[in-house]
Amino acid sequence: MGPSVTTFLSMIAMNGSKINQDSRCAVVYTRVSTGEQAESRLSLQAQAERCQAYCLAKGWPVVEVIEDAGESAKDLVRPGITKVLLMLFEGQTDMLVVLKLDRLTRSVKDLGEILEKMEHENWSLSAVEESFDTSTASGRLALNVLMAVSQWEREAIGERTVTALEQKRKLGEKTGGLRPYGWDVVEVDGRKKLVENEVEQAVIRQILAWRRRRKSLAWIVRALESRKVKPPDGAWNLMTLSRICKRNGLVEPRKARRDKGQRRLNGFAG
Repeated sequence: MGPSVTTFLSMIAMNGSKINQDSRCAVVYTRVSTGEQAESRLSLQAQAERCQAYCLAKGWPVVEVIEDAGESAKDLVRPGITKVLLMLFEGQTDMLVVLKLDRLTRSVKDLGEILEKMEHENWSLSAVEESFDTSTASGRLALNVLMAVSQWEREAIGERTVTALEQKRKLGEKTGGLRPYGWDVVEVDGRKKLVENEVEQAVIRQILAWRRRRKSLAWIVRALESRKVKPPDGAWNLMTLSRICKRNGLVEPRKARRDKGQRRLNGFAG
């Protein structure tokens, strides 16, 4: 995980020193997130051309076009945006122009911190397609509303995806990732489905039986190894056993976990 936006901006600010801010000029920033788009360069070029035309219409000289090819907008730790922010801190430009807001960031929190810094440093942000210009109060308000709606839309899509995956699991279809222990992947009518692996299902039943008899996960690991039972991912370990138990509905009751934690705390205090 990268540094927070506040920390990141502070790091850049320490490396920059004001040069001049005598007249308004712009830096254009473009970004694509996939390697294929980066190789074709068509999207990057199209973004740059539209932003430059926008700046020409506004009368803003463009000091540089900076790009991030094949970079995600999940945070600001990107070579291109780092250079853009450094130019802003140094006073080489006071206007950042992007084609769309999601080229800059997909996080409302990150955008909010950037806008706070922009207001403090007297910078502005313009998004061509959304027709936003944060040099005006109405532009800043509209920008925040749009970003809030965008984040809501992403979260709603995430919720729908979770629901769809859950339905696929109920139908016995594979949802991606590694093959779950106890199941084989077969193709039926063009769809990948999970069918029980009888040998591994027998192992799962034995694991669950041991757990119900209060055997520890460490004890079960040793028991499986002594019986030379083939593990799902190289070696039996506590995490693998815990996943198998949870996947099969055997979860330690919350009260039991609290009692166990309290016993450990009492033992430590004693």
